[in-house]
Amino acid sequence: MAFGGTGAGAADRALVDVDGQVLHDVALDDDQRLVVTGPLGTSVILIRDGRARIASAPCPGQICVARGWLSRSGDVAACVPNRTLLRLTGDAPRILDGITR
Repeated sequence: MAFGGTGAGAADRALVDVDGQVLHDVALDDDQRLVVTGPLGTSVILIRDGRARIASAPCPGQICVARGWLSRSGDVAACVPNRTLLRLTGDAPRILDGITR
């Protein structure tokens, strides 16, 4: 019996939603810079070396930028004031905290 998966395996895609709509669905093996516009202004998403991050955003708190690089399936960075969501997906198996019988 398995329990408590805290994370997931490596991601292979990044999805960028603005105001609830997926604007970008990109492979993490293609380095690129995505620019998206939300209600507050422009956010920049970077895809590099199999990872993704919100590099800049117009929000006051900058929590989304401080989240840093994401690399695991299920990782999320959100700029709530700018209604921008970066989420990683993939088919890799979950990493488990433990296994018991």
